[in-house]
Amino acid sequence: MSDNKSVVVSTMYNCEEKDDLTTMIYNPAWRHNMIGCFLIEIIKSMYGLNVTYIIEPPDASHLNISRYVDLYALPFALSPQILKLAHPIQAVVNARYGFLVRRPHDIGLLNHYYSRPFTFNLWKFLFVVAVVVCAMFFLAAWWEKRLLGGLVECSIGLEMLLIVGGYCQHCPPVEAIFCSRRTAYFTFFLYSYIIYTVYTSNLLSHLVSDKENDIGLDYLEYGCFEFAVLENMKHLLSIDFEDNADSAIYKRLSAAETLKITPGLSALRWNRTALLSDYITVYPRIRAEFNDDEICELVEVDLNTDVRKYIFASRRFKYREKLKIGTLKAKESGILKKLTYYDHYHPLECETILHADVKIQHIFIPLLILAATYVVSFIIMLLERLHYRETKLWPYVN
Repeated sequence: MSDNKSVVVSTMYNCEEKDDLTTMIYNPAWRHNMIGCFLIEIIKSMYGLNVTYIIEPPDASHLNISRYVDLYALPFALSPQILKLAHPIQAVVNARYGFLVRRPHDIGLLNHYYSRPFTFNLWKFLFVVAVVVCAMFFLAAWWEKRLLGGLVECSIGLEMLLIVGGYCQHCPPVEAIFCSRRTAYFTFFLYSYIIYTVYTSNLLSHLVSDKENDIGLDYLEYGCFEFAVLENMKHLLSIDFEDNADSAIYKRLSAAETLKITPGLSALRWNRTALLSDYITVYPRIRAEFNDDEICELVEVDLNTDVRKYIFASRRFKYREKLKIGTLKAKESGILKKLTYYDHYHPLECETILHADVKIQHIFIPLLILAATYVVSFIIMLLERLHYRETKLWPYVN
């Protein structure tokens, strides 16, 4: 740099073009570069600098720092490599990017929803208890009938009905005469009440739990999601992860398919795909193409929540302090905040959806069991009518 306040700026975008920021909204690297351009133009007007721009391609390495370059319009994240060669002036961009995932709603999960409060082993234990208790109740009823005669009804079907009713807290009236039999029924119904309360509390906790909404990096890494990277994220990803190139998540991302925004959103919408983006890039298209329910089903899984990107200057740049003061003034006056304000690109606000709308296929199994039970009951009724028509005896009639 010469003494006439001339400054050489490396940029991947022509800063002298007065395009609006929204024209670069689909490319985070160009968008960040444009913020740096706006800031350099402000500093140029404040201090009367003579700025010369050198255009570099988007895939140019930021480590290839020329001897004659004073400033870099594209903000970079702090890294040991660039800190050896350049000096950070001020953080101008707080980048945030990660995966967009459409929350899966498997019908199989809802089909077995009512069995989830208890483990499979506990269900087996309850079934064994029901069989044992049914046998005990039948023996108690048989003993009572033997002592008292025909006043006591003794049947396996009645005892099974009492046990199922006890588990469901809707048992029919119990006609027990001996205290031993009454004690057995009372103990079982008390036990059933405890089981019922634990079951309902667990069922409600599953209903209001945010467990299905907690999708993290571990869930994505070991789940059945395919990774896809938005094509304009490759450049930023290689820069931000250059110190973590051996991490498992970066290895999967390196092997992931690179998609343009249209096929990327299609994969996000219809496939089990985790799309890596900086959110802001895809939000305008999501608002235009997705309906409200689909937007509410999207989950953000941050890969980096707060990547501070700095304007860098050459270590021999003698106007570094002026550049830092000018950047602070731009931040205090709100100009820098206005340039990096993207909230109006966010999707629609919505309530968190924990489960899909319950449809007929979700309760198909309980309905099938109910229908089969009614069919069996109807067949038993027909057989009873045939039996008592032949024997001329009707139940409950002397």
